[in-house]
Amino acid sequence: MSEPQVRAQVEAVEQQEVAERAAVRGEVLEPAVEAVEQASGVEESEESAAAVAPTQEETRESESRATEGDGGSAVAEVEEDDEPAEDLTDLPGVVLADADVRVRPGLAWPMVDRVAAGEPVVVLHRGGGWYRISYGDGLAGWIRSTAVDLSGIDEWLVLRQAAPAILAEWRGDEYGVMGQSADGAEVRLLAVDDEWSEILGAPKDEVTLLAEDVTLEDLPILVGDETVVFPGDDFRVGQGRILPRSDQWMWLPWGWLLAHNDEYIWQWRPETDELEFIRRPPGYAEFSPDGRFLAIANLCPLWYNCIQDWDVTILPLDGSTPISLTRQLRLSGFDPILWWVYASVHANFEWAANSRAVKFFVAWFEDDREDWTSIVFRTDGGFARFDDNWEAVLANKVCKAPSRLVDAGWDWWHLSDDNTIATDAVCDTSDGEGEYVWVKYTLDGEFIEITESSPWRLWDHGGERVRSATDGDVLNEEIGTTWSTAEEHALVVDYATASAWIYEADQRALLAVAALEDDPESSRLWEARDTERDLRHFYMLSSWQDHYVGAVIVYSYIIRAILVIDAESKIGHFVDPGEATWYPDWHRSQGWSPDGTMYHIASVALDRVDGLGALVFQHLIVNSIGAAVAALHTSTDCTGPGPPGCVIPKAIWSPNGKWFAVSGRE
Repeated sequence: MSEPQVRAQVEAVEQQEVAERAAVRGEVLEPAVEAVEQASGVEESEESAAAVAPTQEETRESESRATEGDGGSAVAEVEEDDEPAEDLTDLPGVVLADADVRVRPGLAWPMVDRVAAGEPVVVLHRGGGWYRISYGDGLAGWIRSTAVDLSGIDEWLVLRQAAPAILAEWRGDEYGVMGQSADGAEVRLLAVDDEWSEILGAPKDEVTLLAEDVTLEDLPILVGDETVVFPGDDFRVGQGRILPRSDQWMWLPWGWLLAHNDEYIWQWRPETDELEFIRRPPGYAEFSPDGRFLAIANLCPLWYNCIQDWDVTILPLDGSTPISLTRQLRLSGFDPILWWVYASVHANFEWAANSRAVKFFVAWFEDDREDWTSIVFRTDGGFARFDDNWEAVLANKVCKAPSRLVDAGWDWWHLSDDNTIATDAVCDTSDGEGEYVWVKYTLDGEFIEITESSPWRLWDHGGERVRSATDGDVLNEEIGTTWSTAEEHALVVDYATASAWIYEADQRALLAVAALEDDPESSRLWEARDTERDLRHFYMLSSWQDHYVGAVIVYSYIIRAILVIDAESKIGHFVDPGEATWYPDWHRSQGWSPDGTMYHIASVALDRVDGLGALVFQHLIVNSIGAAVAALHTSTDCTGPGPPGCVIPKAIWSPNGKWFAVSGRE
């Protein structure tokens, strides 16, 4: 998904929120302003009642006064218009709990101070989920908005103004500044040419910052095209080992890092710090799950004017002879030309869990006929076709593919963890209506069975088991469940009530999660008004390690809550996501360290970073009580090799937990 597509989808969600807030504006705004006036000691007068929203220039002046320590606390009312107000500034507030003050908004930025609970502050404006505050004797900085009490004023009403862009001069030209390299040797600069942006690396001693509020040493780590490996417990600048760029990488069971890019397959041995390279054939490639094979597809997208070998090769990494699909097809009497299909370019190139076969979706041209088909190509040289439009007699029933949008370009055949391949189907019934079923085949193409429904429809796996538990009748229809490895515990989220529960299998009891941070009496996860939408757009993504579970609750790609819960003690903690609120690609976006002490979540901010246009992902690492340990940023090429659109760069601990690898290209 490209950045414009991301923003279009996010704007649709935000517009709905705007409408909701506009509806309650009259109920919220006047009491909120009145509360602030009382808190700041401003007496109501004709003059204050007639005040209007400050202009941008007046806002900048008020910011300047607050930063210099004037401590201005005048509150401006808003003009009546059709849009909800977003222009309150210089608001008096109180710090709710001890909190970090950062040099810029974002968990990746250095902490410059810490304010204590009860300390008075003045909120100047907001940026993302952060407030810029003035406090003490002329001090200023950024603090999480959840750490400040504004006496009932909705955060939505506070002036929205991101931190100004950081600019730098390098070799006579100006650039935006995104961060620094992991080893601290380079500054990541953003070059913008019309609508295209490119991140460059410049030697730190050649760069002059034009910003007055930060230094080069303050800049957060931004991983670019390279692969970076950090010690598993130390993510500071200078600790990262920078390795070559990789299109894909994986940790091998014995702890080596295996990777490939457009030209090479390479591996890094941590114990000796050695790098080894071998050349590879061209084409889009994926490692098998066991790291023994590299499958390479050298195909053109449908109707593109390009020249490729139109072959798929399985390359054994032990030096054995490569296996060519073209050769195998011709030996079997076929001579087609294969093309990637539209939106599915690269997106459906995947390995079976047992590393025995790779599956991909192509347009098959032969004898002036075009078919869209999934091909399973096995490491023993065999293959099987699974056409998009098919009809067959299965278990004495006439079944066929459902009617689908012909031009969608999506693959309808799916590999399963049990190393089968399956799809939806419609089979004849006695009343002639037809029933929707799920048909399964072996990787050799042999029919296995018909089942009643598709696995992806079973959103509440074990839901009936949970509802039959003690107190299970409190749950609503739309829930999410995720089970620990041995299914002794389940995390249960009720989307309608925004509540979390732990199911105890041995007691068959449903128990509330205690002490979700600042409200011990409730496990409320998000505001109730969000649950008025279509609850089917909620889903939960989780990772278990022993009895600890980390979970991200998402509504239509937007993060609603991140939790870390100890299922044995039933104590949970909210995780502060920082500025990142979009969660587009879950299969590589979270996970525990091998010892279960740290949890990793990857996501992306909706707002441009410091006013600049590059799409930057955040890798947040927290401990078992949800406190931030580190926040790394990675940039990604949304148009390069790999699945179409922007995929979250991967970051994973090594098997022994000694290393943490992250890449901006994965």
